[in-house]
Amino acid sequence: ALRSFVTTPAQRILIPRNELQVSHMRASGPGGQNVNKVNTKVEIRFNINDAAWLPPEVSQRLRDDEKGRINKAGDIVVTSSESRSQSTNFTIALEKLQER
Repeated sequence: ALRSFVTTPAQRILIPRNELQVSHMRASGPGGQNVNKVNTKVEIRFNINDAAWLPPEVSQRLRDDEKGRINKAGDIVVTSSESRSQSTNFTIALEKLQER
């Protein structure tokens, strides 16, 4: 599956799924029987330095606008733990990434 960055209302840049690093971990907070047992939190990483297919102007805009989300390795890190469902959190994290 492909994911996209919104660059303008009419233009979207597709991110190949293999460019995303997805990991799951235990979420903090209430969870009933699932708390501390199920890895429902989702973290998605996308390395902007390795994205040769990303147009330079989009790459620069991301670097400028997302300084707080880009680590020293060049990864944009987005997480979601809003839901008790891993698949729902994955969808939410992708939506957050697409908003960038």
